[in-house]
Amino acid sequence: VSEAFVPHFLDCGVSSNKITTITNGVDLARFSPGADATQFRETHGLGDKFVAAYVGTHGMAHQLETVLEAADRLRQRNDIAFVLVGDGAEREKLLAMRDSMKLDNVVMLPLVPRDQIPAIWPATDAAIVTLRPTPLFELVIPSKIFEAMAAQRPIILGVRGEAARIVANAECGLTFTPGDAAGLAESVLALADDPARRKRLGENGYQLAASKYDRQKLATEYVDLLAKTTNGH
Repeated sequence: VSEAFVPHFLDCGVSSNKITTITNGVDLARFSPGADATQFRETHGLGDKFVAAYVGTHGMAHQLETVLEAADRLRQRNDIAFVLVGDGAEREKLLAMRDSMKLDNVVMLPLVPRDQIPAIWPATDAAIVTLRPTPLFELVIPSKIFEAMAAQRPIILGVRGEAARIVANAECGLTFTPGDAAGLAESVLALADDPARRKRLGENGYQLAASKYDRQKLATEYVDLLAKTTNGH
């Protein structure tokens, strides 16, 4: 999943010339950044607001209470909305938290079929990706970042390690300390108030996805690797 795992294999005595990393990726053909987002926005009362979205599992690893706390800090900004789409062990707790906090700026939608996810991204302005700050998560690359890249949406990342390096090096998003609601709110504000910046970050992400994380290219690389390995024997 991540090149950061390679040193662990080396520590086990595996020669570096026997290790090849093929990362997660994205099917670029499934995403259309210019698709009409009017219906989705009208259905959920989003209008022309800046929409920061989290699309994925609502689990204990994702620390999504941070998103609600950031929304609380920005409740005075009527032009900003948060959208959470998905299901998981923490969803009911998060729904109750949203309602108890009276967060009218948070829309929470249930799990949708995977083939409907590409239709959601055009209705958003930025993708939130967050995980708890544990050493294990510093070694993984959440697949959500590649979907956001393909949809040309800037990433607001609350993940340490490998994922943060990818986003920073590509200049395709902003990062905040995992669990820091103030930092998340600040990143949302920065993008909401700077359309040119979020457009630039989104375009940078797409260029990276097309050059390095296109699933078709990765699949071809994998097949070629298998063929080479088989022929070698």
